[in-house]
Amino acid sequence: MSCKKRMDLESKIRSEILDLTVYQFGIRKLGYDPMGYILEKNDQLSYHHIIPVFYGGKTTSENCCPLIANKSHAYIHVVERYDPKLFWEISYEIMAMKEKGYIDQANLMAIHQMLNDFEDRFDGEYNIKNHLIIKPEFKVRIQKFIQ
Repeated sequence: MSCKKRMDLESKIRSEILDLTVYQFGIRKLGYDPMGYILEKNDQLSYHHIIPVFYGGKTTSENCCPLIANKSHAYIHVVERYDPKLFWEISYEIMAMKEKGYIDQANLMAIHQMLNDFEDRFDGEYNIKNHLIIKPEFKVRIQKFIQ
């Protein structure tokens, strides 16, 4: 099989798994993703490997977490870069939701608190390309669970 055909097949499989996982979690009905980010009309959901491929993670429904591409998915990889331990702690919360089969309020609260702590450490800091580490849109998550 050619490299292009393999990549096309991988992309198709990833898309099918993503659609299935979005449906299972009820993300479109809930209006937010497993990290607590509000799904807006033009937002694209993307396939996030809970266990990264680099660490042996596979492209399977068990290892898929649908995240909003330009918000939570971008942010989880910022966290991964600046605090790998925290990245894994958030990943464990996401894995717990996968095992339950639904987005759980307790897991959302734990993720929210971890992200708040990360933001306390890095808010207003810039990376080597002189871009903000914490973009303003990263700090806008659902509020109904935060009381």
